[in-house]
Amino acid sequence: MRGAVAAAVGAATLVGAAAGAASAEPAPRHAGWDGSKYWYKDATGWWRWTSHYEKYQRYAGGSGGGSGAAVGSQGSSAAPARGHNPNPTFRGRSGWDATDRVYWYRQNGSWWWTSHRDRYEARTGMSGGTGGAQPRTQQRSGSSHSGPTRFGTEAAVQWAMAQLGKPYAWGGNGPSAFDCSGLVQQAYQRAGISLPRVADAQYRASTPLTRDQLRRGDLVFWSSNGSASGVHHVAVYLGGGQYLEAPRPGRSVRISSFDVYRPTLYGRVG
Repeated sequence: MRGAVAAAVGAATLVGAAAGAASAEPAPRHAGWDGSKYWYKDATGWWRWTSHYEKYQRYAGGSGGGSGAAVGSQGSSAAPARGHNPNPTFRGRSGWDATDRVYWYRQNGSWWWTSHRDRYEARTGMSGGTGGAQPRTQQRSGSSHSGPTRFGTEAAVQWAMAQLGKPYAWGGNGPSAFDCSGLVQQAYQRAGISLPRVADAQYRASTPLTRDQLRRGDLVFWSSNGSASGVHHVAVYLGGGQYLEAPRPGRSVRISSFDVYRPTLYGRVG
């Protein structure tokens, strides 16, 4: 999943340095972001560039805002919103921007945009309706019925999503590194839900479910013997057969799917 994100999403970290001359590079087709830098014309009519949004604003009078706002994605898995602005302006909030016809969302401490509704929904778990971001209804895996997102656990899900990319550490409780159950415990504390520290105890503290009862915000577990005594891993269910986990040493907090590593037990808390 992280590889797919890296391939589909471009971003610029907005810190530091000065604007550069563009004399050694071909002139751009228009001012603004070209996928790697910001282009503008100086007072003499020469094309120049900078990789820093704040400097682009100062030199070119570029509009927009949001400290550290990163430019976003042009996903290819579905048709984009018609007539979207290829150089959208960040207006300080997530969700649908009707002016530039793109979706903004925050991930890993940066702001991203996409013109693709399905990509926005996959990243945030929110509806891409053009009336603004609303918690979306999740399709229960393996069932024709739907269950609503539960507001009590959405805070846990969103907090866990903000930890994507942080390293695994045995016994890690954050804020810089986590193990699987440490991440889960810390996430659900943000939703006002107290859980034990280790995975098998977290399963015992939950209400057992079948797979077709799963909803976003539930927990998924892996057991070596199919019971609580064999539970050795836990993750946060995101919906659509995907879950967020702190997997193992040498790996970072990530989103994975049942197609890669299928849980054996399921539970609901809160």
